Order: sequence, then structure tokens, then C-alpha cells
Amino acid sequence: MKTLIQMFLKSKFLPLVLGLSILTCSQPKEKIVKTDLEQIRARGKLVALTGYSATSYFIYRGQPMGYEYELLSLLAEHLGLKLKIKIEDNLEQLFARLNAGEADIIAHDLTVTKERRQRVLFTDYLFTTQQVLVQRKPANWRQMKIHEIERQLITNPIQLIGKRVFVKENSSHVERLKNLSEEIGGDIVIVEVDGDTTSEQLIQMVSEGNIDYTIADRHVALINQAYLTNLDVQMAVSFPQQIAWAVRKTSPELLKAVNEWIRSMKQKTAFYVIYNKYFKNRGAYIRRAKSDYLSVTGGKISEYDDFLKKKAAQIGWDWRLLASLIYQESQFNPFVKSWSGAVGIMQLLPKTAQKFGAKK
Repeated sequence: MKTLIQMFLKSKFLPLVLGLSILTCSQPKEKIVKTDLEQIRARGKLVALTGYSATSYFIYRGQPMGYEYELLSLLAEHLGLKLKIKIEDNLEQLFARLNAGEADIIAHDLTVTKERRQRVLFTDYLFTTQQVLVQRKPANWRQMKIHEIERQLITNPIQLIGKRVFVKENSSHVERLKNLSEEIGGDIVIVEVDGDTTSEQLIQMVSEGNIDYTIADRHVALINQAYLTNLDVQMAVSFPQQIAWAVRKTSPELLKAVNEWIRSMKQKTAFYVIYNKYFKNRGAYIRRAKSDYLSVTGGKISEYDDFLKKKAAQIGWDWRLLASLIYQESQFNPFVKSWSGAVGIMQLLPKTAQKFGAKK
């Protein structure tokens, strides 16, 4: 993904694409499916759209994790429903898929905006944040004093005039930069990248020197800075903004139920523990970011991956299917023993293991 983005950014066709993106055309009115809490309860399953990132939803050592994932799990349990997660990083597709009935709720670190309110109903906000400029510190910043570093950084929005700032298309960051250009009386060069690009990927590209500037929500920028220490994320470019989930306009009862749950959760310590776990605990984030077992970066599922790939190939299976079965049975714990006497990562009964020649 990152390589393709870099090629696109360096492409001679970039000015043409940016020019064409300015053109507008009339779009047919969006069709909104009529499904509310009653139909969802009858189905027995809450379907949620979220993003695949190191904070919202990811797999770590074979276990699903993430701020959005943990809260959604608690919400589904509260509603007496099973939870089904669907991944969508493209913001435009998020709203289209929700209104088409492919999901019941969007839990994707969404900033509440007037434009988005025309398409969906937002829940009570989960927390507030600000948009900040993400930029690189000087190459030798470790040998410099703080005031020396600051002299080489953008510390005033006016300094962004004429600068190229890369942001995800259809994001709230695009609209903020447009408004900021008006406010400072000069043009910021806004470069909109593919909608499937994540904020984390853009932040990584700034750190590696592939682009100079991007905009991110403060809570996302700060947790990434814990790992990418050559970044500065101090300069705010917006007032505080609300982060919330969204449902269809045809789901008022679901909205009511979710809002009641959010208000109740805000009275509990667990709500803030989950936030701190993913956005305040910098040490835990660094450990995950450096791990081969973080699905977003490392791609490993367990310490048994190589063995599973070899054995799955022998029987014509996708090794990830085999890994998912093992996770369901034992969470990759070779020492677990069930009440019925099943043992090992595959939870085989002794007679079954003996029949197929499995040994300890």
C-alpha cells in the first residue's frame, strides 16, 4: 500500500488527477434501507463497520483488539446480540455501505460534521479531540535544544501557506484545511490521497520523509508519536471536535439504545480504562508496534505460523483457516485442558489423538 501511494505521489499525473477531483457532477439520491433495532434483534446480530488500524481494530497474537472493537463488544453484549465486524477504511464507502444496509452502525473514529449529519445520525460523542499538524523534527533533533528545534518547525498556521499537506480524501481534515486557508488568507496546497489510505500510513510517510506534512486527530497523532519519535504533533489546526459513531437515519430506535448505553458507560471506570489502554498507554502501543504479531504491521498470527503453513499445504487448506480453528479451540495455548480431557492447541481427546498418531 505504502509503495503504491509513494509512486502515485511522485507520478506526473498527480496534477491532472488533482485537477479532475475539483470537478463535480450531480449524484443520484442515496437510497437508505429501513432497518431498525427491532429487525436487528430478530436477526440476533449487530453488524458494525470499523477501520483496520492499530487503535480501532486489529489482531494481536491471534486475538482481536482495538478501542472500537472493545466498546462494540460491550454494546452488543448489552443489547443481547452477537457482534459481526466488517472492515472499511474508505470514508465514502463507510456511509454508502451503512445506508445500503450492509451494516447497522459505523464505529470508525468519526469526526462529527454538518456535512456528515446530512447522511447519518450521530450518537452522543465518545470523546473530543483536535486536528493537529504532523511534521518531522530536524534530522539532528536529539542534539538540539527545544527552542532550536521549534525554530525549524511550523508553529503558526500562516506558515502553511504554499505548503503541500497530504490528507485522506473525504476526511474531515480536507474540509478543515480548506477553512484554514480562508482564515489565514492564503492557499494551503491540499493533496488528497486515496480513500483507502489510513491516517497511520500518512503519519508513517511523514516520519520516513516521503511527505512533509499531514493532518491527524490529536489522539491518533500522539499515540503514533510514541513509536515514531522524530515527529512533532504539537500545533493544533482546529478547535475541539466530537468523535462519535453513526447509524442510519432510518434507525432512530437503535440510536436511542446506543445513546442510553453510552451515557451509562460514561459513568463507569471501564469506559475510560479502554480509552487509556489504546490512546494513553504509550508503552503497550510501542510493544505492539514492534511486534511481529501485530496484524497491521507484522502479519504473524502465532508462533506456530510456519508449521501451520507447511501442514495446511499438505492437506490443501488455507493455513489461516487452520490458525483460526486453533485460536477458537485454545487461543494457541498448548497447555490448556478442557473439562472433557481435550488437550493441546487443537484440543484433541486422547482417543482421537491416538487414532491419528498425534503425540505430545
